Amino acid sequence: MFFRKKLIASAMILAMSTSLLTGYSKSINNSTNSTNATEMAYNGLFKEDEVMDIKIEISEDDWNDMKENAIDEEYYSANITIGDTKIENIGIRTKGFSSLQSVASSDSDRYSFRVKFDKYVDGQNLNGLNELVLNNNFQDPSYMREYLSYKALEELGVDVPETSYANIYVNGELFGFYLAVEAVDDSFVERIADSDSTDVKLYKADGENSTLVDEASLSGFELKSGEDDSMAGLKKLVSAINSIEDGNKDDIESVFDVDTFLKSIAVNTVVGNYDSYNGSKAHNYFLLEEDGVFKYIPWDFNMSFGGFSEDNGASVTVSIDEPLYNVDSSKRPLIEKLLSVDEYKEKYYGYLKELVNYFDDFETQVNDLATLIKPYVENDPTAFYTIEQFEENIVASDTDLSTVKNNMNGNKPDNGDNGENPGTPPDNTNGEPPAIPNGENPGTPPDNANGEAPAMPDGENPGTPPDNANGEAPTMPDGMEMPNKGGGMNLSGDVVSIMDYLQQRIENIKTQLS
Repeated sequence: MFFRKKLIASAMILAMSTSLLTGYSKSINNSTNSTNATEMAYNGLFKEDEVMDIKIEISEDDWNDMKENAIDEEYYSANITIGDTKIENIGIRTKGFSSLQSVASSDSDRYSFRVKFDKYVDGQNLNGLNELVLNNNFQDPSYMREYLSYKALEELGVDVPETSYANIYVNGELFGFYLAVEAVDDSFVERIADSDSTDVKLYKADGENSTLVDEASLSGFELKSGEDDSMAGLKKLVSAINSIEDGNKDDIESVFDVDTFLKSIAVNTVVGNYDSYNGSKAHNYFLLEEDGVFKYIPWDFNMSFGGFSEDNGASVTVSIDEPLYNVDSSKRPLIEKLLSVDEYKEKYYGYLKELVNYFDDFETQVNDLATLIKPYVENDPTAFYTIEQFEENIVASDTDLSTVKNNMNGNKPDNGDNGENPGTPPDNTNGEPPAIPNGENPGTPPDNANGEAPAMPDGENPGTPPDNANGEAPTMPDGMEMPNKGGGMNLSGDVVSIMDYLQQRIENIKTQLS
């Protein structure tokens, strides 16, 4: 495969071979195994050049109950086999927000899932892995957006979750072709954190108020690991960000890993990942604090490469100096303040150039990946899209994305007192819902933390109108179409081609870099 692979010494492979087969029977933690051992186990689990089989055994009653009450996201007991390793009594639940609601309101059962190995058995894990996310490739006909985005981050040396494609079986029957992703949790922290760190905390940007503009924005963070009653570290980070004035970096490096953030923002800029800190929601990331220094951990890329529901290719042109979409730069101080420092901007430009070079053979990368996954896509019994839509989404066309409606060069707001713009013209000439005064998307509730398609207005379930009395299928959000009868959730095929989006966006970025 074309992707960079981590090299592990053969001696370590031999030493760990036994635990790879039996690691589920005992807890793997700092007291018994090194971070390298955990990483070795992960590399044995997540493979780049093959598709893993994940077999779930669950009682029919529990399986049906989980699907019928998917919105509740309740855990159920199940057994799971991954490769040759079987673990009993794990916890599994549905996950997501608007994607979850959208599937729940359709005739599809293709949910994303979260597997928690130690939900019912304390200390139980798989090769040191505590939790696994099974993503359903919602709103991605290519099945590649998230995978390719993480690989780009890996190319720059950013610590990201491990990923691998997987066929999911439920009670002996093929259920769907998914992307398995290492959850950002305790085992992830153990894998990437410095073994010498004594005070480690993990925060999730869980909501739309994780802007880091001021201390009020800290309400958008959820503590996932460690102990912190006062959020003193986050408050210090906000203070350090605000102390950057007139391009003077001051003491930001004493509390923040600037380099990792610049790399992450460079990737967001190149692949157009706007369901992120770069977009209107300011979510889908974690902050890992080690002894008072924070590191940015990116998360959730299924809407990259022009797949963002508010965009669909309109953001193909971007200002690399202000790589935002539908939000004023003052609302994203990490980007605005850091890029005001010449030293940091030059580093950021350097990472953009590395990515331009990395994606120089993007067509080959996509074709190689398609060779691996196409047979599985063709046989995916619950696919959201047809195989024709898959193929259309991974090839170049003659579409000029710069002509897509509401193209604002990727970042320039044009209405609203606070500088935000949902991308809908105020005169409502295109028949779509008008923007609301503060620039928020009227169908995006404030706790939309998973970065998926927004819910319907007034907090309603996006496929369950209160007066749905005529027996007809409910309306889906963001122009999505309801599933065809007898099939999976057949979303609108209008999602922009990843090839069109990246190639045209790269040309725009290269022009600015030159």
